[in-house]
Amino acid sequence: MDKSILPQNMPIVGEEEVLSKVIEDLKDRAIMGEKKYGTLLKTFNGRDSMTDAYQEALDLVMYIKQTLMEKNFFMDNLPKNKFKIAFDLDDVILNTTPEILNNLHYYGFPTDPFDEIQTYDLLHHTSADKKQLNQAIDDSLWQYLPFINSFTPEIFLYLHQKDVEIYIVSHRKEEFRSHIIANLEKLDIAKGEYTLVLIPNCTLGTCIPDKASFCIENKIDIIVDDRLDTLGDINSRTETKSVVFDRPWNKQASLYRIYYLDQIFDLLPKGNE
Repeated sequence: MDKSILPQNMPIVGEEEVLSKVIEDLKDRAIMGEKKYGTLLKTFNGRDSMTDAYQEALDLVMYIKQTLMEKNFFMDNLPKNKFKIAFDLDDVILNTTPEILNNLHYYGFPTDPFDEIQTYDLLHHTSADKKQLNQAIDDSLWQYLPFINSFTPEIFLYLHQKDVEIYIVSHRKEEFRSHIIANLEKLDIAKGEYTLVLIPNCTLGTCIPDKASFCIENKIDIIVDDRLDTLGDINSRTETKSVVFDRPWNKQASLYRIYYLDQIFDLLPKGNE
């Protein structure tokens, strides 16, 4: 239904008074008419005033409708800000930590079971020392890692079709960019469906990936991450909605939690859902 025929709300207190402007226009119009016809409008002037009025009314309605159509055209074609969602790469999209644990086992270092990992710092959950752990992590990141949710490509395609701008963010270094893109393409996520952002830097004076600055600069609406320190930093510095992706090391969080990526659909604004 065309919104121009719908009833409007009650008026609020306005600013400029209209009546005096109309009176001015009527006087100016009368002067123009006198110059054009040689006389002011008078009764019994030989014309059918009802026909004149009806024809003028028809013209008026046409002009009004033209104005409404042009206004709606420009309003409908104004640039719209896309809804923006950022997903963390490791342990939100890719099943990274279990693969690191598998590598540690392969190298002969016992670890706690995945479900008992209470912190993202695996040094507390393996017999490997820091150097050995970092080697296992580095080896894992250069592997082709699997998805956590096998239907991730369908989720990304759906969001892309709904005109949602998708970012994949990672604390990895720039040298991993080509490998990450190849990993995602191998898993059927097309390069054109997302923007990859690598954030190797940390928030000043901390070991927290500086994803908050990224959210501010890109006006991100929602970010999905597994690290509570990262989400806490984002909450304290930005207006981005933080969503925690369920992992064993973030069970104590009171943030909005999702267990599967398609649950993000519940947070889409009307028109994008």
